[in-house]
Amino acid sequence: LWFDQDLHGIIMRKDHPLAQKDVLTYENLRDARLIIYNSDYLVHDQLLDGFGEKGISPHIVFETIEQELMLALVEENYGVAVLPRKACAIVTRVRQELTARPLRDPRLKMNLALVKKKDRTLSPEATVFLAFFKKRLEESGFRYREEGIGTD
Repeated sequence: LWFDQDLHGIIMRKDHPLAQKDVLTYENLRDARLIIYNSDYLVHDQLLDGFGEKGISPHIVFETIEQELMLALVEENYGVAVLPRKACAIVTRVRQELTARPLRDPRLKMNLALVKKKDRTLSPEATVFLAFFKKRLEESGFRYREEGIGTD
């Protein structure tokens, strides 16, 4: 059940020079020290492709799978981090010294979905949860679609 997409943004300290801009581009990030997800994540390769298309060699200072580590490094002014915008919004509400800006690249998106194996029957509890979830999505105005992907 696919129900949303989340684009990516750049999270940084409020005193970072990039915080003066409303929207960021790859050109804006040319000299920035970047903290990004490692190659286990699709966004890693998409980000490198985006820089490559602009002829820019990004200055990546750290790659990780740990969002908390990324944020700690940003707080200590080691660089700026690329995170999903929904995560950026949550983080900036909690960590007042940080701010976020959208990154202008619609390809950098994360699909949010509930997934189950095709050949598996849902438990009664999971069936109730799925019905509840679909109803809440509809009440909230979200569009969703059910689709099969892959073989499992």
